[in-house]
Amino acid sequence: MNRWVDHKAVTWFRRSCDGSALSLGVARSIVHGTFLIATLVTSFSALAQLPITILRPTGLMKLFPWSFYDQLLTPSGMFIFKSVMVVSLLLSTAGLFTSVSTKLSLVLVVFYQGLVRSFGHFNHDEMLAVYLLVVLAFVPCGDQFSLDHWNKRRQPNEPKLAYCYPVLLMQLLMAWVYFSSALVKLRVAGLKYLSPDNFPVLAIIHSLDNLHDTSFQPG
Repeated sequence: MNRWVDHKAVTWFRRSCDGSALSLGVARSIVHGTFLIATLVTSFSALAQLPITILRPTGLMKLFPWSFYDQLLTPSGMFIFKSVMVVSLLLSTAGLFTSVSTKLSLVLVVFYQGLVRSFGHFNHDEMLAVYLLVVLAFVPCGDQFSLDHWNKRRQPNEPKLAYCYPVLLMQLLMAWVYFSSALVKLRVAGLKYLSPDNFPVLAIIHSLDNLHDTSFQPG
């Protein structure tokens, strides 16, 4: 019985896990490239305009002394921070020094997210992408579709499972995040959330509200 269950589990996993070194490399480029574009169009100097007295570090952010934030939250400090972040994301997007650049990009993105939240702004818009950064930082995502692969001129030498399971894990993360989000909406609002009268309200909130994170101006 146990052998039959194990065989069924292995068969299901092999059918569900159809990733490859190429698909993992493409996923790395897309995820890190998205953060790169977002970083380039974001004004870090605007964050330095906020008074440090309203900063309330959360979690691990409390380990940094206030003198560190005094130096960071200045126009020059934020310019240096943004420059390092852009270079790291550029390297990880292109797949150069992938093993190091993906981990550095993860640390910098998480630190930036924590810095913004320390000013009292909390949301979950980027959590899925941050989860994907965590996965990509610890898997061989630079073996194909990367400058590292182009420089070495050799085929990926890891077992296929090393490329399959990260792709499957990212798929499961995406499915779970969107499923749980929909579940919360239905739990709070019930089936009325799907009412035709509710759609115009949601469109106005997400398109015309200039204080919304995902403000879509053409809407």
